[in-house]
Amino acid sequence: MMWGMDLHPLTAAAAGAYAAARAGRGRLGLGEVLDAVSALQAARNVLDACEAELLAQAGAIELLPEEDGTTREVHHVVGHQEMDAPELVAPRLGVSVHVAASRLSRAVSLVTRTPQLLEEMAAGRLDGFRARVVAEELDDAPAAVAATVVAELVARAEQVGGWRESAGPLRRRAASTLTRVDASLARVRAERERARRGLTRRVESSSLDAWEGCYPVEDARRAWDAIDTLARRIHADGGTDTLTQARADAHMQLLLGQVTTVIHLHPAIAAPTTAPALPLIGEGEGVVELSGFGGTGSCTIPARWLAAALTDGSAVLAAPITCHPDTGAALTTPTGEPTGVEERYRPSTRLRAQIGLRDAGCRFPGCTIAYRFCDLDHVRPWPTGPTAPDNLIALCRRHHRLKQRPGWRVHLDPDGTTHWWAPDGQHHTTAPIDHLATTRTPLNAPAGPEQPPAEEKGTDQQPPEQQPPEQQGPEQPSPPEAPARSRTVEFDDP
Repeated sequence: MMWGMDLHPLTAAAAGAYAAARAGRGRLGLGEVLDAVSALQAARNVLDACEAELLAQAGAIELLPEEDGTTREVHHVVGHQEMDAPELVAPRLGVSVHVAASRLSRAVSLVTRTPQLLEEMAAGRLDGFRARVVAEELDDAPAAVAATVVAELVARAEQVGGWRESAGPLRRRAASTLTRVDASLARVRAERERARRGLTRRVESSSLDAWEGCYPVEDARRAWDAIDTLARRIHADGGTDTLTQARADAHMQLLLGQVTTVIHLHPAIAAPTTAPALPLIGEGEGVVELSGFGGTGSCTIPARWLAAALTDGSAVLAAPITCHPDTGAALTTPTGEPTGVEERYRPSTRLRAQIGLRDAGCRFPGCTIAYRFCDLDHVRPWPTGPTAPDNLIALCRRHHRLKQRPGWRVHLDPDGTTHWWAPDGQHHTTAPIDHLATTRTPLNAPAGPEQPPAEEKGTDQQPPEQQPPEQQGPEQPSPPEAPARSRTVEFDDP
């Protein structure tokens, strides 16, 4: 019997266990409840092992289309990972492509590099999270060294009656055991740790960004002292409620005191409207919703702050941008000019800027790579397909290559919606950035074709004497990201 059929009784058994747990309310003693929790955790450990094994198998299966339209499966040795495996797995797990790629890699690592950990999971003794913690600690160790460390950890767990340490202590024990088994790795790791220095930003909410940085300790300790000294003065003067808030304010003051920025605000208007209706930006306690302020989503800032910026010149009104009335997709450049067909392979700077406003990032389903790291791809290969807004989309280098693989199809609607068909027949859509905040086209009922388009012939290659290196990815300048929105007011990236 196939696996797909066997999983149905498993789901039914889990549902039965849940029903039994609910039926036990008020009747089970504390000891019985805690025993049931332990049993449930052991079952979850087994399921984690099962998932890791299946994910590793999924990554090793290659789908090859046949001439008669059918698909043939080629099963490689477990450990092999097909390029499009994360894209096929992601919608089944309900996660992004990047999360799916990470889970696939972890599964392959458990199955091939640390099978003893997988066996502990399959026996119900070790959960997937702590197994992953150990596996990650051994990622850079030679296979034989990793096997030795895992064997020692398993032996210790048997001696003390189970995996009793939580994730933090277990990670430290794995690290110390690794250093003892292979001391040379300590020096290599210290050098590699310094190479990890960097600063990242993520959206915490519509009003807050979260920064996370790693810095060499000799610089980080001095910088922290400077921030903390200024923060204590700010807090003592009553500028903040807490010292933590004061540190955030001090950090920004020290940074922004070294630079000058000007924000360009663009009114966003729906086609075929020609005259934008600019909202009044008051100086009250209200807030203004903006999009494109250094990111692809919207954010909320105090109206008083924006009014002050317009007054002191750090923000200025610029040309309006015309948008599709249904999806809010940008139809003009940041200077308000429309673009059309260009009789060449490589798009002009103006055309790249318009696609940047419309897409803001990779248009593959579930991908979050920013536009500045993407190529511009001809949906219908050039020269069959024109170099024009209705035939260009932003794709990261990985998905630019994946689009060329057998079985993948993509279609771009005039309103900026993209339709993707995977080799397994799944249909997905992605929407452009909605600069009007009035999207009326539901993604679960796309207006585009229901079947993948026939594969069109074309080289998507420029003549040899004009061929650009590696398409337009890292070489092209970064255009402004999606403009910002205050109802109809939008702005460029500073």
